[in-house]
Amino acid sequence: MTSSELILITDSFYPNKDSTSKINTTIVNYLSNYKKIRIICTRDLFSNQPFFNNSCKNISIIRLPIPFANTRSIPLKLVKFISFSILIVISLIFDKKDKKTFLISTSPPVIIPFIIILLELKIFKKNKIKKILLAQDIYPDIIEYENNSKKLLNLLLKFLNYLYQNVYKKFDLVLCCCEPIKSKLVAKYKLPPNKIEVINNWSLISQEILDNFNPPSLTSHDEINMFLIGNVGKVHLYKKTSIILRNIILNNSLIKGLQMYTSGAHHYDIYESLKDLNNVYLHKPVYADQLAEIYSKPSLTIVPLTRIASRCAFPSRIATAISLGSPLLVITDNVNDNNLVNYVQEKQIGLVISNSNIQNENQKILDELISK
Repeated sequence: MTSSELILITDSFYPNKDSTSKINTTIVNYLSNYKKIRIICTRDLFSNQPFFNNSCKNISIIRLPIPFANTRSIPLKLVKFISFSILIVISLIFDKKDKKTFLISTSPPVIIPFIIILLELKIFKKNKIKKILLAQDIYPDIIEYENNSKKLLNLLLKFLNYLYQNVYKKFDLVLCCCEPIKSKLVAKYKLPPNKIEVINNWSLISQEILDNFNPPSLTSHDEINMFLIGNVGKVHLYKKTSIILRNIILNNSLIKGLQMYTSGAHHYDIYESLKDLNNVYLHKPVYADQLAEIYSKPSLTIVPLTRIASRCAFPSRIATAISLGSPLLVITDNVNDNNLVNYVQEKQIGLVISNSNIQNENQKILDELISK
């Protein structure tokens, strides 16, 4: 690698506890051995976090203060991300360094058109700039829905598709977290395959901890904790997930309870719909390495995801759960041509549910998991 500066732009970086933050931190720590890294990320408008930090060798962090940093409201999220985008543009306009590499995360996707349009201006084109997309998902594909009948939403999606089809072509390289994203970028967005590298999402648990971790096995005599971890948004089928989890908890004696280490727009909706069961617990998200202790007893990890989202992302909770020896219970809306379903079945690492009415199949589901 050359001595030019690398600038990572993302809304999620340490000390955030989400998976994107952990992945970004791991990438930065590695790359800082070879070059100077500048991270442009966010902080709450009223946070005590410093605006600028360079306490680590070769790493400097700029935290731009934005409103509604922790909101779950979609309209306020748009305000948050547009504010972040405007502040990034302003900071880059006044940046006089002419040799740099931009590593732009899809978290949040709203910033991508702003930055690319800016970098395509003549004042930046004369500089030596390389643009790399760090694709944890693909937007707007991730927000599309099957059999959508809303004309206004369809019109918006057509505009977003047109916008991002032009934006993605401007990147010199794309690093994506799974093969389905690469396939979509080639087929739909017409990117050359040689400009796309797949680096599959890895476990968020440190290797040192995994080396000393003994995964518990499931037996017919064990009580099993179900875990729901990570972000829960609309693509995570929160209504269907609530119905299925209620059926499993009520109808299977092996289930000790549901432990939720979640965040996101709809995670509380699941908790609210299940808390009357008295063995459903909502915890604050924890740092990834703390999950090893939490998973020290027999467990089952719930992974809800729509079929469309399975073609646009590969949740890091999957690799994390597998590394801790926890089988997966995938909840989805359609098993046909579903990348996540195919992956779980090929690797034999769990089971899949697509039918909400499973009252008579709960014992069979647990029996199958225990026998694996």
